[in-house]
Amino acid sequence: MARPTSGQLRTLATFYEQSSGDSYEPVEEPTVVVTQAWAQVYGASTKDRTILSDNDRKSGITIKIRDSRGEFVPDPSKHTVVLDDYRYQNVEWNILDVRPDFDNDSFIVLVLTNAQEPGNNMESGDVDGR
Repeated sequence: MARPTSGQLRTLATFYEQSSGDSYEPVEEPTVVVTQAWAQVYGASTKDRTILSDNDRKSGITIKIRDSRGEFVPDPSKHTVVLDDYRYQNVEWNILDVRPDFDNDSFIVLVLTNAQEPGNNMESGDVDGR
């Protein structure tokens, strides 16, 4: 894959985190927006498909976002992603893998898997769904 440029970061990615809420009742807690970033979205590469397969996931996508140099670090155990793209309407994505882009250190690469995929329960930091 060629090095991304600012012009290729065309899709707005919104990162969410579960809110602690005001209640101690065991209810589904609301999510809050942690940050937003422009992303380059593309199909999972062979390496990314291996990551998906190793985690018993059938499908996924890969995104690149600018590296904020520690200001925001996506955490697979805490964050989910929603992409502002008509092809992914109403799809929430779990983060399966986060790694630096070794071709261009201005970016990080995230492998995402559909949070609604059967058997894709990635709650409480359980990245491999067990």
